[in-house]
Amino acid sequence: MGIRRTFDAVEVHEGEPMRVITGGVPYIPGNTLMEQRNWLIRHDDQIRKLMLTEPRGIPASVVSLLVPPKNPKASAAAIFMCGEEYPLCSGATVMATVTVLLETGLLPMQEPVTEFELEVPAGLMHIHAECKNGKVINTTFTNQPAFSVYLDAEVEVPTLGRVRTDVAWGGCFFTIIDAAQFPGLVLDSSHAKDIQRISALVTRAAQDQLPVSHPDFPGIGIANTMMIQKPVNPGTDHRTANVYYYDPVEFDRPETWTGAMDRGVCGTGSCAIMAMLHARGKLGVGEAWVNEGPLGIRFTGEILETAKVGDYEAVIPQLSGECWIYGYSKWVLDDSDPFPEGFKIGDIW
Repeated sequence: MGIRRTFDAVEVHEGEPMRVITGGVPYIPGNTLMEQRNWLIRHDDQIRKLMLTEPRGIPASVVSLLVPPKNPKASAAAIFMCGEEYPLCSGATVMATVTVLLETGLLPMQEPVTEFELEVPAGLMHIHAECKNGKVINTTFTNQPAFSVYLDAEVEVPTLGRVRTDVAWGGCFFTIIDAAQFPGLVLDSSHAKDIQRISALVTRAAQDQLPVSHPDFPGIGIANTMMIQKPVNPGTDHRTANVYYYDPVEFDRPETWTGAMDRGVCGTGSCAIMAMLHARGKLGVGEAWVNEGPLGIRFTGEILETAKVGDYEAVIPQLSGECWIYGYSKWVLDDSDPFPEGFKIGDIW
């Protein structure tokens, strides 16, 4: 009897709790980060389950797994896990990863600015980190191209009727729905249950009714819904909310119409919204855009230039924000633990 697995991690948040695993993961086969990601899905999904389910995780958490970079231009690399997925990019988690790399000394910090390339499964991201007194006070990353797929599409949603939605890629495929379609709905914590329910139903309906395909990453479908509304506070352009899912949504089982609302600001979803706004002619190259999450945390975005992804007109988005370290942890799995992959209970899962 003894300890089967151990993981060293740093706990970070920007509202959303994020865990950056810094040690304990053995060699992961693969010549690219995408191959390593796919190997984990097939052969060692236990890491995701242990870190994101109880007793070690909560529904609204995300993991960044540090791995040696494959691209010689990169100074560091990470593979992401959230919900039931291994997203190719996770914007807020990029910021968390940068914060950990620099504030713990895994990469040397240069004040007032540290710049480097971070490799993720979607590709390279240029990092511009503003640093002061040993703290990362603002992280800006340049994302891979984002693009809009559908504008003003309509999906038929059980209990909701016809819902108008856009669909865009910002690192994942998101449906983007205007909260004004649901009278009385406000994107804050007091409306979390309604946001969960509506997002779950719309996401499932869009998955069934709106086919998507990324030219470079075939087989990846719609992952989440971003809800968007007019600004609540001065100095912002929109308020948004995003929900994570851990089990398939089934229209005939209301108990599955749930999920966990992102406590912070969804970074990849923000990039998808910037692509949608640009496609609508509402956000131009070089214009700043401020997105506020349900707790009042803000990310600032900007479109650097236009691009092409296959036949899609795309943009290169840049996003900025701040994260805070709140703990250093060591997680273990005992040989005799009756839950070697963690567990979920239906009251919050």
